[in-house]
Amino acid sequence: MTCLQETYDEKLEQMLKNSNNIVENINALFFLFLNDSDTVKKQRDIYKQFLTICLSTASHKMKQYNSKIRNKYINILNSIIFNKIIATNMYDNIIGMFINSNTLLDYDLKYNIQNYIQEQVTLINKKGNK
Repeated sequence: MTCLQETYDEKLEQMLKNSNNIVENINALFFLFLNDSDTVKKQRDIYKQFLTICLSTASHKMKQYNSKIRNKYINILNSIIFNKIIATNMYDNIIGMFINSNTLLDYDLKYNIQNYIQEQVTLINKKGNK
């Protein structure tokens, strides 16, 4: 998982440097769920296996690792939208969507995430947070 995480973070850093707006930045953060390349599909499968293990036999060390990753991505998202509460809710909701995509029939992960991000950005812009 650590190797996957390092590769993901390197790609994320490059994508964030090349992003031009808030939606592109958020999409870059969640490219694991939005990209359908073979490499990313394999990474998504590894993440699914990791979550399965966490849900069934999570040790303290696994929970600690998962919390560290969650906090890191919430902080990155917060640096994009400048609202920690919204960033936390967005991250948790998108992870929930990933879980739904693995447990429900006909759940279009990419479609649901893209619509959710767009709705959240619209709300953020209306509130004047960014």
